[in-house]
Amino acid sequence: MDKLAFIIAHKYFRGYESYLNYYVNNILRFYPSALILIVDNNSNNKEEVFATINLSNNIRFLDNNIECKFELGAYQIGIEYLIKNNLISEYDFIVCSQDTYIIKNKFNFNELKQNKIEAASILGLANDWAKWDVVEPTLDKLGLLSNLDGVNLCWCNSFIISKNKVLELYNLIKNIIITVRHQSEASERYLGKILYELNDHRNFAIDGNDNTYNINGIIHDCHSIKINDDVDKYFCKIAQQKNERTKEKY
Repeated sequence: MDKLAFIIAHKYFRGYESYLNYYVNNILRFYPSALILIVDNNSNNKEEVFATINLSNNIRFLDNNIECKFELGAYQIGIEYLIKNNLISEYDFIVCSQDTYIIKNKFNFNELKQNKIEAASILGLANDWAKWDVVEPTLDKLGLLSNLDGVNLCWCNSFIISKNKVLELYNLIKNIIITVRHQSEASERYLGKILYELNDHRNFAIDGNDNTYNINGIIHDCHSIKINDDVDKYFCKIAQQKNERTKEKY
């Protein structure tokens, strides 16, 4: 059985429903031995959510106190935790995702091994190379600005990385700083290129390359999915559109 670690980028605002408990329970149901690192991006009332989680030895709550926020900041903190605690070799794959991009069905990670996949988006889309004012200098600094044709984006900055490539990924993203949503949207574009490089110049996405879900024979746009919908994908995106200007509703 593959050993998995999950790094979940968390941000909670009062008045916005949290799906973290549902997400964690699904992980533990599908993969009981998985390590779950929940990295909070400075939520004012995070304890209201964390108190609903049934604690186990599998779960760690971490705070993101670095300058980089959003998904990449959380992943920097999570991977650094794995490195400092000599845990990289303990887990075959690390799943990095938003707290509203939730696993719904069990995925057999052995499929990635069989196909020699080292880095995969959860869902991939054709890369439109938008947010170029951020994407271009970032890729240029990483030495990855060339050969962009055919590279998909990494939708929702959510992906899977093998233990063989975690350190390479960390070295590429550890100095990136994201503080606003525009930069986070840009990272979907250049993360696609990073994953493409780490996966031997191949795109791969476990949920394919389409942001629609087939529910009971009806096609739904991913942003209309509800938590109890029966989806035929492995992950389900609950859209909340939170950003640096989002306020508590009460």
